[in-house]
Amino acid sequence: MSQSPRPSKQMNTPKPTISATKAPVTTPFKVSFPAATASPKASAKAPTLPPKKEKPLKHYSGNILRQRKEGLRRVDEAERRLTYTEQLEQLQELIAIERMNPTLDPWSGPSQLLDLHIPVTKSYKPNATFRDHAHEWNLMLQNYVRNVASMWRMAKSNAFPDVNVKSPWSFQIFKAASPSNAWLAPFLAIAQKTCVQAEDALANLDEKAMKRISSGAYQDEWVSRIRALSSMKELHTIKRDVIHVKPTRVVSIRATEAYLGADEPKIGNRLLVQACVMHDRVQAISFYNKEGKKITREGAIALNQELEHKRMVDFLVLEKKMWYDSPWTIRDSLHPGVKPKFSSA
Repeated sequence: MSQSPRPSKQMNTPKPTISATKAPVTTPFKVSFPAATASPKASAKAPTLPPKKEKPLKHYSGNILRQRKEGLRRVDEAERRLTYTEQLEQLQELIAIERMNPTLDPWSGPSQLLDLHIPVTKSYKPNATFRDHAHEWNLMLQNYVRNVASMWRMAKSNAFPDVNVKSPWSFQIFKAASPSNAWLAPFLAIAQKTCVQAEDALANLDEKAMKRISSGAYQDEWVSRIRALSSMKELHTIKRDVIHVKPTRVVSIRATEAYLGADEPKIGNRLLVQACVMHDRVQAISFYNKEGKKITREGAIALNQELEHKRMVDFLVLEKKMWYDSPWTIRDSLHPGVKPKFSSA
């Protein structure tokens, strides 16, 4: 309850009175002074700040884009850490298997296709812009840098066939795509011989020979083709006529450590080497029936019975695990204009 102040004689000098009456909910608590005792400072108006200028919409959109990129970057890092964790767990499992079972080789499984790339000077996209062409130039530069790094790894491990490298610091590491590279000359001869053997195996419908010089997806594809051709009733022989073969050359090469055992391999080194070679030739492949007439792939008699020579260019991937005494095998084929993923080696 509020009580009214008692009257007093000594109230000549005005004193501030406090209005203690119950104010409504919307009215705040007030302290009032008489007009005679009002202070000029108290009566002065409080300075008003200028209104804040609203930032343009572009600033907010830029912040949103930055936040989105930052969020995507964090998600990518989380996925990458998860991937690395899974890879580390798989590696630990392989090492444990090797220790518990010395007779079992955990490093003999199939390998992943590395980041090989066919360098091109222009984009294959329809209506390609300057940005598309610049992107291909960037990929070509990245492929060159990775070629140099892989050549250095092979030279450091002395992994070139039939070549004794004394020091990895040589100008040869910068000439992976050159046909005059002395370190790769024996390998190029092996690569060309392997490519010719694969074509001969197809012409002779020799499934065993194809399995001996191929692996992976390439072997599955061409063995299935040999079986399909062998099942054709109309097919009797396949003739292959070659009139010109260009020297095989390397367009992309990768070397990475894939043997991660605790001990060094008994032979060779720890590297897994994959090289994409360009196999360029002019040849004619013809199918004939028992009567000696040229037929089509469907088994019908061809209208043109003459040989049709065509230029054929294949980009084949040869692979070798350097800790095995095994031949180089064709494991895959690449096509120009396919975007690579530079992450493996």
